[in-house]
Amino acid sequence: MRARREETNGQRGSRSQYALANQILDIVRDRRLEEGDRLAEVALATQLGVSRTPVRAALSLLAQEEIVRARPNQGYVLLKGWTALKSTILAAPSSSDDELYLDLIRERLQGDIPNTVTQTMLLDRFKTSRAVLLRTLSRMAEEGIVTKNKGRGWTFQPAIDTSVAMRNSYDFRIMVEPAALMLETFEIDMVALDRARARHLWLLEQGEMLAPSSLELFAIDAQFHEMMAGFSNNSFFVQAIQHQNRMRRLLEYQGVQPVQRIVTWVKEHMEIMDALCANDRERAAQRMRAHLENAYVSTMKLTAEAQKAAAARSKTKGRERSNASRRRERNDVSAESDIAG
Repeated sequence: MRARREETNGQRGSRSQYALANQILDIVRDRRLEEGDRLAEVALATQLGVSRTPVRAALSLLAQEEIVRARPNQGYVLLKGWTALKSTILAAPSSSDDELYLDLIRERLQGDIPNTVTQTMLLDRFKTSRAVLLRTLSRMAEEGIVTKNKGRGWTFQPAIDTSVAMRNSYDFRIMVEPAALMLETFEIDMVALDRARARHLWLLEQGEMLAPSSLELFAIDAQFHEMMAGFSNNSFFVQAIQHQNRMRRLLEYQGVQPVQRIVTWVKEHMEIMDALCANDRERAAQRMRAHLENAYVSTMKLTAEAQKAAAARSKTKGRERSNASRRRERNDVSAESDIAG
């Protein structure tokens, strides 16, 4: 496998910096801040639960996007008000970490790497640096994809990785998620709902330029469904959906969704949120059920296409190995003839 590119100092920011910058944008929208309003590092660090250093890096990123401006001895001020930033989201660039992350998932789904792996084995197979590998494995551990063994190595956790498991998962979600919207304890958090709407509007506004990574798409989708479960104020519903998201992560990452399908599920999410804003929970539950049924059909189609592509790649590799073997045999025969001659 070819050596993969490493991070360079020229990259504009890490994925965590982009995530923090988007959280700052959420704060701007929540507080209805206007052009010229000051963003204080100390206050932001306190609200976000981090130190000033990552906040400063995130503000610098926003300055590069001409959203804020640094002023001597005054910190940062907004160049745009909250209405102009209503659907603004910063998309993190692809990194070597992301490439390795997706390669690991792809080869795991194809059965090319075993259930338990070691760092040495992965370093040799993927030709990456130890730092990138450790960051990637730590990220996968945080997401519940792998766990670190007590001794050596890492173990992949059970996942929804077959068509039967996928059908069972969607059957469960179709029963649970609409029901969560109808509970007596259900209560909408309008701040969270506004944030979700902003993320979905951002996707729609991309138009034909819409090209988010499978990582970004899954994050937006998973956050939406966990938010809906969270409105139920029932921890068992929340835990159930979080568990389903962890289990389906691998299968959802394996292919690139067509733009039209992305637009469709974004609009379906918007319909659910619109129904909730209109205080029509029954309609929201109906739309949630229809959305999950559509998602199942789409996911199974995407899975079939990915499996077909993987089978084609495997067949090509098999032919290449066979041809290489025949060439070696011919060379051996030729060498023996030369010796005999």
